[in-house]
Amino acid sequence: MTALPSMLAGSMIAEIGGYAMPFIVGGVARAYGIPEGWIGFIIAGQIGCAARVSSLLAPRIARSNRRTLAYAGAVLVVAGYIGSAVSPSAAPLVASRLIGGIGEGLLYASIAAVAAETRDADRTFALIWVAVVSLAVALFLTLPVVGQQVGPRGVLLALGAVTLVLTPLLFKIPARGSVVDPPTDKIHLK
Repeated sequence: MTALPSMLAGSMIAEIGGYAMPFIVGGVARAYGIPEGWIGFIIAGQIGCAARVSSLLAPRIARSNRRTLAYAGAVLVVAGYIGSAVSPSAAPLVASRLIGGIGEGLLYASIAAVAAETRDADRTFALIWVAVVSLAVALFLTLPVVGQQVGPRGVLLALGAVTLVLTPLLFKIPARGSVVDPPTDKIHLK
């Protein structure tokens, strides 16, 4: 039983927000009455939370239940999107984005730990990035149209829905370390 689909799903959940935000910055600024220049600080805070959480977990990840961390991360990411979409003003929006960032950090830590233990970690990370970049391309092609139709709150809800669809795929993440997947050299990118 391979954890690769779970690692791909977890990585996409963690990355989707960062790739989507540039397309909705203007709409978010208007919807929440935030000066556009401040949106960068909000996104930086979200990314900063993800980085801080994953770096704090790194020395403890060997003793942690990675599957539980991944699911907790996905729940926080969904909560961040929903909270952002229904926020009446800037302050709850900021809090929701930081909560989402914490969830992303949990996912980064758990997925990286599992990927690093596969038999061919270099190839596993390459496959993860192929999936993430493929998702980014899909977002770049669809978000401008979707954003015009549903606005930034609708996009945030859609990102939450995508996260909910991907979350069940996390079930193959091993709870503990020392689980090695079969080699990924049988997966061709052609």
